[in-house]
Amino acid sequence: MSQQIEELLQRYVEEKQVAGVNLLLLKEKKEVLYAQAGYADIESKVPYNRDAINRIYSMSKPITAAAVMILLDRGLLSLNTPIAKYLPGFENQRVWEDGKSVPAKRPIYVRDCMNMTSGLVYGGEPHKASEETQALFDEIDCKLYTKQAMTTEEIANRLGQCHLAYQPGDAWKYGTSADILGAVVEKVAGVSFGEFLQKEIFEPLGMKDTGFFVPEEKRNRMPTVYEWCDEGIRVCKTNNLGIRYYKDEKPAFESGGAGLASTLDDYARFACMLMNEGSLDGKQILSKETAHFFTKGQMLPWQKEY
Repeated sequence: MSQQIEELLQRYVEEKQVAGVNLLLLKEKKEVLYAQAGYADIESKVPYNRDAINRIYSMSKPITAAAVMILLDRGLLSLNTPIAKYLPGFENQRVWEDGKSVPAKRPIYVRDCMNMTSGLVYGGEPHKASEETQALFDEIDCKLYTKQAMTTEEIANRLGQCHLAYQPGDAWKYGTSADILGAVVEKVAGVSFGEFLQKEIFEPLGMKDTGFFVPEEKRNRMPTVYEWCDEGIRVCKTNNLGIRYYKDEKPAFESGGAGLASTLDDYARFACMLMNEGSLDGKQILSKETAHFFTKGQMLPWQKEY
């Protein structure tokens, strides 16, 4: 099996589908396979090693959701609480419906953001709600490396002022819900989202290489980002979803949807905690009951049909 996986990964590299890749397979918290292929940087021929610190983008979302569940465990918030309780930008929301702007029939609840049934969307789609969101992220990008960089809370409130793509709870749609949850955690916990994650998840689990920025002494372990083009792949140094490409300092926007960097082994520890009823190596991050609830599907049948 190990040889087959290595050959498959190497084929992806040779076909220029990826520059480099690594893979870790665990069973019952025990490693059964590790494989890597290709380069963290093609030009300098740096191998794509096991300790590579990757921009994990949307793999940030499960960590953000776990942070919400920690607060739920402690009785500090409810899944049925309106987001507007913490973020005033979510008051009096409106929805694009059949080409018209109409009032939302009910508030967005924390539960809606956890399930991505909030009506919040990403940009880049042919829909007025998506166009408004894209315009906001364009503004975020313009300020990203300036003293006017927008904060986690500020961005969340601005997203709340964008139209929704559908009524809250009506359907599922991939979008900015996790970014809103990051801001909610800040408001409830009274500390920055990054500080909360560090204290409550990363430190207890020994996730020593995970965070919203990468210290200088570790940056040589960050792979170069590549993108597909007609010639195969090329270097890509663009910002994405309000996330700084250069993770050289603490960002103003600690994106719960896409902002974290991590390693294969760090993320494996997070996954093992979830599989082990909320604990790992004697550290109880979530209660057993909450871990069970968290790792089961919560969406209703009609929400899956969108």
